[in-house]
Amino acid sequence: MTGTGEEPAVRAERLRREREWVEALEKRIQERNAVERARRLAEAQQAERDSWADGERGGAGSHTEVTGPDGVPVRIAVVRLSRGDAVARAFQPSHGPSDFSGGAEVLLLVVPYLLLLGLYRATRRLVRELRGRPRWAVVAAVGPTGRPAAVLYGRDEEPVIRAATALAERVEQRGAAAVPPPLP
Repeated sequence: MTGTGEEPAVRAERLRREREWVEALEKRIQERNAVERARRLAEAQQAERDSWADGERGGAGSHTEVTGPDGVPVRIAVVRLSRGDAVARAFQPSHGPSDFSGGAEVLLLVVPYLLLLGLYRATRRLVRELRGRPRWAVVAAVGPTGRPAAVLYGRDEEPVIRAATALAERVEQRGAAAVPPPLP
């Protein structure tokens, strides 16, 4: 007999059953956690797509990554075509404003500069409106290291965001083959 009043064979059997029970419990917990992670990921992706469909996005530089039945990841972003490299830099994080500190003398130099800059941007925007060029693009990159390419252009943001949402849903259903060829 041992200190618990059990025979050694009975104690060994009880410890074996407890070990098996603990291992089964840990396995069930791991399975439940995996299912919960998959559910949360699916809910987050659906919420992101719903927000895109409603005309909302996660800010500058936000994109979504979709994987279809073929297992090839496709990154999709909506970018504003205000810079020449907007498509190429679609999936790079954007930099926030830098820290600006200075005295009153800096203010005297900055205010006229800002007025000129505002006039320049307003004129540039007016010229862009008169030209009728697209201002937004849906950019897609197939594969984890795929090169971003514009697959759709548009003048207004909301229809382009809706088109990106529709593209993400098509990629989920049909795979990377649903991505249209790049536009020039």
